[in-house]
Amino acid sequence: MNSFCENLLTGSSLDTAQEIKERASLDGIAGVFDEHICTLIRKVPAHNDDKGSIGMASVTAFFPGSDSTIDCLLSLDIYETGVPYLAQVLFNAKVVRSEQGTHITLGDGTKLILPDSDTTIKGAREEALFAVFGYEISNAVNTSNLRRRERQEGKRKTDCVSMNLMSNGAIINLSLGLEGGREIIRRLYT
Repeated sequence: MNSFCENLLTGSSLDTAQEIKERASLDGIAGVFDEHICTLIRKVPAHNDDKGSIGMASVTAFFPGSDSTIDCLLSLDIYETGVPYLAQVLFNAKVVRSEQGTHITLGDGTKLILPDSDTTIKGAREEALFAVFGYEISNAVNTSNLRRRERQEGKRKTDCVSMNLMSNGAIINLSLGLEGGREIIRRLYT
């Protein structure tokens, strides 16, 4: 087991130091996400061995340390084909790209037309989070310090889930609680 995973299991060095892990194993994402979400996560070559190139998933885990309001950040690089589905289910938003820019229609009918630059959508519904990512991810989000603070403030939707729209897809960021994040990361990267 690598030192990153050992630190996650023991909790050592996570209180003050930043930890970053990139490129999860394909078996790891299959053990955490359902088959549909696995097909939406971008795949990248990691290295070559005797059998050829080994595929990895473009997933990044970040533990910012004790000075941050975020316990654990999990980022999923999503193919362009997955953007409409995830925007609709998570944020009740319709996203369409055109030559004029990115068109976002919100659930109440409000329309935004933005130039083709990075745009972020926040405010996911809890039930949508569960529907898309399942119990384990949903629970890890709900136990994060950021989500606890949101609940105290009476917020029904969470900024613990965001979608950064890019020209070739999106990055889904999930703010996870420390313990749930440790377990999920252990499974993704071992």
